[in-house]
Amino acid sequence: MVDGIAARMRGYPKAAVDQRWQAQLTILDARVWWEHDDHYVTV
Repeated sequence: MVDGIAARMRGYPKAAVDQRWQAQLTILDARVWWEHDDHYVTV
């Protein structure tokens, strides 16, 4: 779930994101690890 939040945060300039919020995402190791946002998961 936190990786999804990290992906959403890419759309905002760093200056617009509160430093506390960014720090929380860093602590949670929230990061985008996938290569594309425009592909659906196949099972």
